[in-house]
Amino acid sequence: MVTGKGAATRGRILEAAADQLTESGREGFLLDAVLAATGTSKGQLFHYFPGGREELLVAAAARQIDRCLTHLRHRYGSFDTWARWQTWAEDLTSTRRFDQAGEFASLAGRAIEPEPRLRRLAGRAYQDLIELQTEGLQAMRDRGELLPSANPAALAALMVSALQGGAVVHRATGSRQHLIDAVEGALAHLRGFAARD
Repeated sequence: MVTGKGAATRGRILEAAADQLTESGREGFLLDAVLAATGTSKGQLFHYFPGGREELLVAAAARQIDRCLTHLRHRYGSFDTWARWQTWAEDLTSTRRFDQAGEFASLAGRAIEPEPRLRRLAGRAYQDLIELQTEGLQAMRDRGELLPSANPAALAALMVSALQGGAVVHRATGSRQHLIDAVEGALAHLRGFAARD
């Protein structure tokens, strides 16, 4: 049975591991760096992650993905919610708290990992997000807010791809404009399917 103190220790290890994975990638992922960041011993780390580096790596990837998607798990059933999505996405270019734009850029790296467990985690995360957005867009079309010609699944894939691609280019170039332009362009395309009274 894990105590409250034990859960807190495990949580600190996992957060530090997710931070290091985001910064250094799979090849640069070092247990010693995680231990130094958390002030824990190897014995403690192996107590909570008996599989060592590989177990912690997969758990850290899952945590990193969860952090990426925390602010995206809501309903997308109106143009107002999509406007809030745009504002939040553009705020990624100025936030420093968790470097969320970097988190999204790192998620793309998980999707092309040679390690199949990490690749599956990223693939499932993308698919879950696309499905969530598809449901909202389908509801908008069913209510007559979108034209019958709107394809909810294709629009959702575009929105996720614009956010992810913009985050990657932002991270690579340091220019916030790429993410802003990608998100604005995707939303403009969505608005092109708005039904007219």
